Amino acid sequence: VDLNGPIDNYNTTNSYVDFNWTALDNLDSGLTCNITLNGTVNVSLVESLNGTPTDYSVSGFNEGVYVWTVTCVDNASNVYTSLTMSFTIDSSGHIITVIAPVNNFAYSTNVIVFNVSLNEMGSWCGVVIDSGNNASMQANSGSTGFNYTNLTVEEGIHSFKVSCNDSLGTFGY
Repeated sequence: VDLNGPIDNYNTTNSYVDFNWTALDNLDSGLTCNITLNGTVNVSLVESLNGTPTDYSVSGFNEGVYVWTVTCVDNASNVYTSLTMSFTIDSSGHIITVIAPVNNFAYSTNVIVFNVSLNEMGSWCGVVIDSGNNASMQANSGSTGFNYTNLTVEEGIHSFKVSCNDSLGTFGY
């Protein structure tokens, strides 16, 4: 059994996945196949023509990492199992909590530290001060906190915006 999709380590924000495989047999024109997710048969008795790609969509996935295989049986009860592949469902954006600078606080220095935390691992965060250029923030070791130090903030009232994304490209603001 050859798995055609989703590709190994596939990432999606959808709660459904379209599976595709090709069952191969020397004699039988059709095989009966099951989709196994995380060690449990999720879909059974899917008819697959020998040598022809078979599509089957499964919905209702929660966020998480899943491993999957397809097992097919021919008319002589020979069992064929595919290699194992994985995919990830990540449908929610992350929540950004600003730790510093404190809102509506008057600082007596031109050195301002921007520090944020995320409710999940991020792959990148950036800060824009007063609609200027985007500055990349440095991640902590767990990639759930990011900081940036600006050494040249001029006296006055300023605004800033932080945006972050994760490995799937899901942005939070």
